Amino acid sequence: MLGGKRERTMKSYSTHLVGILAVAVIVTAGCSRKPETLTNKYDEKKMEQAIVDARATFDEFVARFHSPQPGDTAFNVKVKIEDEHGIEHFWVGDLMLDAEPFSGKIGNEPGVVKKVKFGQAYTFARSDVSDWMYISNGKMQGNYTLRVELESMPRKEADALKKKIGW
Repeated sequence: MLGGKRERTMKSYSTHLVGILAVAVIVTAGCSRKPETLTNKYDEKKMEQAIVDARATFDEFVARFHSPQPGDTAFNVKVKIEDEHGIEHFWVGDLMLDAEPFSGKIGNEPGVVKKVKFGQAYTFARSDVSDWMYISNGKMQGNYTLRVELESMPRKEADALKKKIGW
């Protein structure tokens, strides 16, 4: 029973995340057809530090994932995926974080990398993690890489997105 309930709850979390990420894509990309995984309007040193910070706090994320508090939803991990076409970072939902390798489902369309597709089951190592996020009572937690991207967005768009995600 608990497994089935957790599975249904995780599906609703993923649905909630899709809505939030859709808002983020619309706000950050405007009418562009470029996938949300393809941005280059950020300070690279700050982005590298954001990834270091996300990895440094990953254990806290995993602990919260295993013991969610009331109001916690949309647990997702961003992972680095590389193939002969390049490198791209993808959100992964429907997570299984009991032991490495971890697993989940690819949560966005690829733009560069061709070895994965939206909705595909995917396994990953801790070393592949580049970010994590979840929603707690309507406020996004984590998402260190988005914080860096917000700095390069027009102020009005960044403020609108911050409002949508509770920042």
